Amino acid sequence: MTEIKNTKQNRHNGIIQNTSSLGFSFENTTNVKGGVEMKGKICVVLSALFVLGIFSSSRASTQIDWDTVPERTKNALIKAQQEMNENDYPRALDILMRVEKKEKYNHFLIEFNIGTAYALSGQIDKAIDHLEKSAGMEPNYSPTWMNLGKLYYQHESFLQAGSALEKGFRSAPTRDMDILYMAMASYFQGNDLTKTIELGEEIVFEYKGSRDTVVSLLANAYISTKNYDGAIKMLNTLLQRNPNNHKGWKLLCHAYFNNQQYVEATIAYETYGYLHGLDRDELIVLGDLFFMSGVPIRAAQYYQDALKDGGSPEEHEKLAVYYYSAFEIDDALTSLEESIKGEMTVERLLLKAQLYYLQDDFGKAEEYYASAAEKMSNDGHEWLMAGYCAMRNGDNKKAKELLHKAMDFPSQRQEAQSILKIMSPAEEMKSLMTEYKQSEQI
Repeated sequence: MTEIKNTKQNRHNGIIQNTSSLGFSFENTTNVKGGVEMKGKICVVLSALFVLGIFSSSRASTQIDWDTVPERTKNALIKAQQEMNENDYPRALDILMRVEKKEKYNHFLIEFNIGTAYALSGQIDKAIDHLEKSAGMEPNYSPTWMNLGKLYYQHESFLQAGSALEKGFRSAPTRDMDILYMAMASYFQGNDLTKTIELGEEIVFEYKGSRDTVVSLLANAYISTKNYDGAIKMLNTLLQRNPNNHKGWKLLCHAYFNNQQYVEATIAYETYGYLHGLDRDELIVLGDLFFMSGVPIRAAQYYQDALKDGGSPEEHEKLAVYYYSAFEIDDALTSLEESIKGEMTVERLLLKAQLYYLQDDFGKAEEYYASAAEKMSNDGHEWLMAGYCAMRNGDNKKAKELLHKAMDFPSQRQEAQSILKIMSPAEEMKSLMTEYKQSEQI
């Protein structure tokens, strides 16, 4: 009974292979169905702009050698600061612009504060122009770079923002990890993953900045560069510290999935579901993950929950496949009927044939195998199965007809001949009985 053995093997390399495509992917991280959204505007809280700096208690003031600043320039800065404190930016700009016109009195702080005043009054392009002038005059004044970085970010010039913020961080007398994180996030937004990882590792490993947002962003960058092992290590560290971080579990599933660690991905995603709850699409994702992990009954259960209020023919077909894989044949047939309401495809015909075969309903199995064979131009296996089912159903004449169709395909010829040989003794006995009855009548 070679054919029966082949049929059971075909259960795994035939219909399931054709009809159980998962329908979700973690490779395209901008469009993950129930998965992880990595891109889009990162929520980076940018601190307020540095203002003036003269007489300021900020650490930035230590960068200024006031002995080199002309008195007229100092006086203008003081007056402009007073006006800006009153939110009178036009008046502040008037004071500063009059000094700017006098080349010998102009100073990088004049340009810095013109740019800042423009920024505070909402004139971003003009603000950037003057801050860039200030940076050109004094490239080591960190507030200029920080203000520029924040404005570039608002302007969605992310790579420029990252570069400016990094310069601001490195030129500051005191290092602020928030600034370096903003630079890291800007580089990520600009898709410079090399710089993202470089700054992220600097924060995490050199400065011991293990804040969840930094770790998550670094893990995202690792995933984007296919360094899944690095992402997994980073996320496990995060989750050991904060096991209730549902976003971390979702991202960990992402990393495990792309690393082809499907069991671990499933566990991570189910944990995410326990912490956050699952919507319909996420139930579908978890069902697919369970199937890939070799637990089809759990896959079917999650799909059943997802489809309780209805679903597409394709989703019902996948549910039928999952029930089929779990040997829940009646449930598989019920789900398949829902799928067929949409369209009777070749794949659904074949699945229906296989389900009836497993129920030992060889008459119906033969019907659907033959229908599938008529629509397929493959190796003739469906004709072979139709013939075998007809034989099991006691219709030897029909079986021979179908098996001879299978013999038209070289790959099925030997199997078809084997089944015909099984049939031959029965045919010979039937012929002898006919002859005997005829002789008795004589």
